[in-house]
Amino acid sequence: MLYLIGSAHNQIDQSKRKLKKIYRQIKPEVIMSETSEEEAIIFESRAPVLAQTLAQAYPDVRRIPEIIELLRESYLGFEYCFNRTYAQANGIKHLGFDKFDPFHAQKIVRNLDDQIRMLTAGQLNLVEESLRAKKRPNIPVKKIRKNWEKYETKEGTPELDLQFRDDDDFKRDPVMEQNIRKNHEQGKTLVAIVGAVHTLESPEGITLYSKLKDLNPKRIILFKPLEPQL
Repeated sequence: MLYLIGSAHNQIDQSKRKLKKIYRQIKPEVIMSETSEEEAIIFESRAPVLAQTLAQAYPDVRRIPEIIELLRESYLGFEYCFNRTYAQANGIKHLGFDKFDPFHAQKIVRNLDDQIRMLTAGQLNLVEESLRAKKRPNIPVKKIRKNWEKYETKEGTPELDLQFRDDDDFKRDPVMEQNIRKNHEQGKTLVAIVGAVHTLESPEGITLYSKLKDLNPKRIILFKPLEPQL
């Protein structure tokens, strides 16, 4: 079974609570997050160096895991962080399935190296300032639902309203489709979390959902009420 779960990247707290409930019900065997595997590897390879530098320079070592997680969430998304933790706790596979973005990868490297340099120089005030800037706002669900309405047709069907379509939003969808297909196995439950707009149906077949329709994916939108039985 394939589940496409649509999220709003800045609607964090309620989404995490819903994901816990969803995963308890469907018991995923593979989880995929909307980040590239390459970018995740780049961050995770540098995280131990950053943690070691924090331990040497930061006055409160108890905050180190919190700081690393904040940076991980900032660069890779709360969905990746939640899925990574869940997969590790439950011994299941977790993969990134987005298209590799070399510019974003360079940003991750540059920013983490900047953090390490500031810590080494004892510039803790600059470190704290940069951390505050990276903390994502938690947008109320009512506001997200209001914005979401413009993407759906007036009939309420899950079809992309062409008036608001931006083809650039969907240039990554062919790569995401290929990566999901590579990891989809009959009889196993695979969950892929993606920005909600990718779960809409497109008459031209440009969205991720439209490209995967032959696999009969079940769609869930995190900022909408959940069905009693998923």
